[in-house]
Amino acid sequence: MKSFLALAFRLARTSASVRDIWRHSPIDATATTIGALWEIIRCYPLHRTNSVAGNIRLECVKLLEKGFGAVTEVAWTAVDDETLEHLVDTNTEPTNDPIRDLVTLFTWAIDNGTLTGDEVRLLARIELADGNPGKERELAAEELGISRDSLNRRVHRIRTKLMTAVCGDVTERAPYAPRRR
Repeated sequence: MKSFLALAFRLARTSASVRDIWRHSPIDATATTIGALWEIIRCYPLHRTNSVAGNIRLECVKLLEKGFGAVTEVAWTAVDDETLEHLVDTNTEPTNDPIRDLVTLFTWAIDNGTLTGDEVRLLARIELADGNPGKERELAAEELGISRDSLNRRVHRIRTKLMTAVCGDVTERAPYAPRRR
């Protein structure tokens, strides 16, 4: 078991089947992977003597995929014909409204639990400041009772948290290299 701990830690970080667990708690993902590995080692057939380490790795990945694999459910939504034609109509110009895109992004971040309302307000206030952005940062720092450097770090952490969540959502929904069957 001890020789496979590095594999368990690596699988906890990289396996798509425990990615949701990892997002909530890396410790739980690691514990889950170690438990799966322990189960594979405990039940490993003794007559399989060729490539034992490789077989244990593969069986562990299979068990994680079987137990925690991503199940995609598609919600059914009834749409009237007019709306459907409007959505499918290729003659309409695509709307390029950055404010609408930001509102959609911020709404998704709040609904998803990625950001709080206060974090969204602060990020929007700093990033979408009218006039002199430096002055807006100074005012926001004074209102919050922190230094401007602390405010910059806070905004950077919020922005990074949002980017990480968006990247994770994109990779979850559109895998780069889908599996072949």
